[in-house]
Amino acid sequence: MTSQTWRVRACEAERPTNPDPLTMHPGDQVEITGQEEDGWVWCRNGAGKEDWVPLIYLTGEGTTRTALAEYDSTVLSVEVGEEFQAVLEEHGWLWCENSQGKWGWVRLAHVERLAEA
Repeated sequence: MTSQTWRVRACEAERPTNPDPLTMHPGDQVEITGQEEDGWVWCRNGAGKEDWVPLIYLTGEGTTRTALAEYDSTVLSVEVGEEFQAVLEEHGWLWCENSQGKWGWVRLAHVERLAEA
């Protein structure tokens, strides 16, 4: 992750669609169970949880891949006007911390950049 952070404000509300996010650690094996879409691929981890994973976080060929990095597919629930601290951008999504200290992904198209933190 980058050390540069920035503030964003939600312009659109959004709710997570997956109540049981996928997590992975470097070296974990995941199975690709869907097609690639905009740099993301649908995967299943060893615990049977499925969600989108950035393709660049995986290595290998075929449907079984190895995780290169820590990853959590949690999507934050977003209210219009809510502000977040963003630390990473991946293919149209931001990894953010909300004011309650929760971390998750926020869709880049649903926020406006405020200022460097």
